[in-house]
Amino acid sequence: MFDRFSYNDSLFAYEDWDLWWQMAEAGCQVETMPMILYRDRRRQDSVNVIGVSRHSYLVGKISEMHPQFIQRMNPTLFRTYLEELFRLQQDLSARQASIARLQAIEARLQAIENSLTWRIGSQLAHSLPGRIAGWVLRKLERE
Repeated sequence: MFDRFSYNDSLFAYEDWDLWWQMAEAGCQVETMPMILYRDRRRQDSVNVIGVSRHSYLVGKISEMHPQFIQRMNPTLFRTYLEELFRLQQDLSARQASIARLQAIEARLQAIENSLTWRIGSQLAHSLPGRIAGWVLRKLERE
């Protein structure tokens, strides 16, 4: 079996799932045995625990490696998968655009805070009554 199929080292978990998908894609028949053959110890830092927390990502990654198999086995599932992938890509693009806008705003605010007018104005606001500080700030902005 391992002459034809292998574990994918690029996955940090679910390598066995990828192996099973390779076998199923090649037409191998896999049977479930109705007995426990081994027990698995799990800790918080275990790969199994990390893998479960990233289940959707890992199944998506395996699906990307075997698209013909998914399409052949279940065209509806494949279409749903592609639609969800498209939705997630759109969501990512929107979030990246929002981040870019926030970074631009942050840069403008930083420029204002570094300006001479801001530094003088903030000092005046703490030392002069509000009306006088406002007048001085407006005067400085005009210059």
